[in-house]
Amino acid sequence: MKPDVRQWLYHRLRARYEARVQSLRNRMKTADAGKEGEETQGAAVVTALSAPAAEDFPCTVSIIIPSRDNPDMLSRCLDSLCRTLQPEAERISPEVILVDNGSDTENRSKINDILEATKQGGIPCRYLYREEDFSFSRMCNRGAAEAKGALLLFLNDDVEALSAGWLSEMAAYALTEGTGAVGAKLLYPGEEQRIQHCGIVNMRIGPVHVLNGMPDKETRADDFHRKNVEVIAVTGACLMLRKALFTEIGGFREELPVAFNDVDLCYTLFEKGYRNVCLNRIALTHHESFSRGDDTQDIRKTMRLTREFRILMEAHRGLIGVDPYRRDVLLKEADLLAESSAREEGAPVLTPVAAGKALPADAAEDAAHFVGVEYANRLMLALTRAEVEALTNPDSLTDYYVRGYSFVIGADNALYRRQVMLQKIFVADDGAVTPKGEVLCFDTEDVFRPDIEERIPDQTNCAMTGFHILIPRGVLKDGLYRIGVLACRRYSRQKLYQWGKTVLYVNDG
Repeated sequence: MKPDVRQWLYHRLRARYEARVQSLRNRMKTADAGKEGEETQGAAVVTALSAPAAEDFPCTVSIIIPSRDNPDMLSRCLDSLCRTLQPEAERISPEVILVDNGSDTENRSKINDILEATKQGGIPCRYLYREEDFSFSRMCNRGAAEAKGALLLFLNDDVEALSAGWLSEMAAYALTEGTGAVGAKLLYPGEEQRIQHCGIVNMRIGPVHVLNGMPDKETRADDFHRKNVEVIAVTGACLMLRKALFTEIGGFREELPVAFNDVDLCYTLFEKGYRNVCLNRIALTHHESFSRGDDTQDIRKTMRLTREFRILMEAHRGLIGVDPYRRDVLLKEADLLAESSAREEGAPVLTPVAAGKALPADAAEDAAHFVGVEYANRLMLALTRAEVEALTNPDSLTDYYVRGYSFVIGADNALYRRQVMLQKIFVADDGAVTPKGEVLCFDTEDVFRPDIEERIPDQTNCAMTGFHILIPRGVLKDGLYRIGVLACRRYSRQKLYQWGKTVLYVNDG
């Protein structure tokens, strides 16, 4: 395609996109200006709370805290409990169950001192120690099995309570008939008090924190972030529910050791007819990333995140893109535009590729080529139920769908055609990647991505950087593949490639 033709195509797609953006912004502005209670779609404000039965109070709340080698943050967390809990006034009897999966000898000694100080502060503590790989789900399930309380509160060791009354308010909601999980607003540390969590929405692209990063002092919509609201899910960093209910649904799914286990639990409760609630009238500080680190730092974590997302989607296929509480006014415009792009350029129209080609000998790996792979899994997990029903070829549901974008820094990105690269690999325990086969290159179809252009305004024609591809079952041998992109400049011999951080699991056996 000649450059002038691509420019014509760009401006045509841009005009259509601008109309879509304006429509989106008009909807958001209308919702933001509306009076409280007028909006018929989205999260329901919990205004009517039935009083818990008299026999439910006083009650014991078992506070289950997974932790390892993190005594400083744990001390801050437990100090805040001693400072803010008022057992007699709140008619709540708290107990702390610390679940440790392998702290070293020095830190175990510090932890024992911290727990002793917590006991002196009036909160009974138990210490469950077992050396094993980190699994939030398994550790929480262990703690729940030992819990004496009618209520369970799963709390990260990097969460800090700020004021009195938060635990009793969570307990009152958790004891109310029909309530599933109860969460609370969590703020990042710092003077700006930016929101980390005030509820989770289920988008087409997966679960997303609403208003994430917005200063808590700002006003948005009808002050959603200052009200107690029904949502489809809450974070497991601070999550309460009845022990009997937790046992009924089988606890946390242990196939999800690190990510999405809280969302999976909430989705299960929602599917069983319970309402999940986020209490945004109360707030705690979440020193996020202290406990476990960033999930995208190495390929092993990326592999695990990919696998756990697939498990979540497979377990709740009926909820792909479904959320009765969703309100677009609470979401980031970039997320909405990315979702709009995915929906408009929907995967069902793709032509399946037949076979891969070898990587050209003159292709060069270049750090200036950035690759973002947003989805790499079976097509069925990328489509809503309506889209599945509209498929003209249902057999393609088990084919592999890859979607993302790539841009070359400092270049005109409209001049490149892109191919997805796949190479079978072995990943060692230390994260070292060993190639196990040749690099295969597959032609892709273009996806117009103005959301990428808005996020990266200093680069040229980033709206022309999107791609997607459908690879039928049987084209690839079973195994683990790393994913990259080969960018070939039109009317030139330049061929630049780069590997992304996402992996593709192929299992057709």
